[in-house]
Amino acid sequence: MKYRFLLLLVSLLLLFSCTTPKKFARRFVKYTKGAKVALYIPDALIKKNMRIDVPEEVLDTIPEENREEYLRSFVRVVDSINDEMFFSILISSFEESLKAYDLELCYWENDTTMPDSLHWIVDIQRIEIQECTAMRTYAEFIYGQGYEYDCPFDYVNVASWFELSNGITDDFVFTEHNYESTFNGGIYLNDKGLLSLDCSLDTISLSGFYRFAVALGKLYAGYCFDYFMNDNISKKCKIPFENIKKYRYDPYEYILYYDSKDGLIRIDEQ
Repeated sequence: MKYRFLLLLVSLLLLFSCTTPKKFARRFVKYTKGAKVALYIPDALIKKNMRIDVPEEVLDTIPEENREEYLRSFVRVVDSINDEMFFSILISSFEESLKAYDLELCYWENDTTMPDSLHWIVDIQRIEIQECTAMRTYAEFIYGQGYEYDCPFDYVNVASWFELSNGITDDFVFTEHNYESTFNGGIYLNDKGLLSLDCSLDTISLSGFYRFAVALGKLYAGYCFDYFMNDNISKKCKIPFENIKKYRYDPYEYILYYDSKDGLIRIDEQ
């Protein structure tokens, strides 16, 4: 009888530990409807050309006074980004995505109102954009024989640093994403029995980057909501943030699900 009681107690504790975080997540979704979110952006983007298109031995043959212009001729995106247009697209997409969570973009701050459960601050303090080059290895098997080939590709990395506040949460967080050229193709045996590479490369472009900014606005809105929700769970359950199972909320399907790999990364203050 004693062992049955202990088994029942352990089962109840396990059930409680599994259901309580999700219960708090559901409450957060329910009781934050109508929250007002103040979004702030940096004064300017930090843009860097990190491409490596020319070997050193080739670059040494270019007169020093012409090298910068020569290297810039390879840049596809970062030098042409208009800060105002990027911010406009990002904010518009962020605002539209907030509506799906029943939140409102509103600059509510005044002398009498402080951040709380229905008044949030999302302060994007820094956005750094780098255009880079890299190599990606692809593998193919033909008649049981493995082959590898390297394909160069371009990408633009967008890294963003946030401060989030809602009365309970007051954290610095980080995220980064890549806009990449896409590769299609592979190795095959031609009519002569020789290996051939048939491929196409959809390179990065300024218009493609601005479409990527739309996706970033949607991601940032969802990431911020999920971070506030998970930090609320952490504090309600008295479990360190890094130890809880991270939930994400899908406002279109109205479901909660686990995803510990996709989201904002907390920056510990030193």
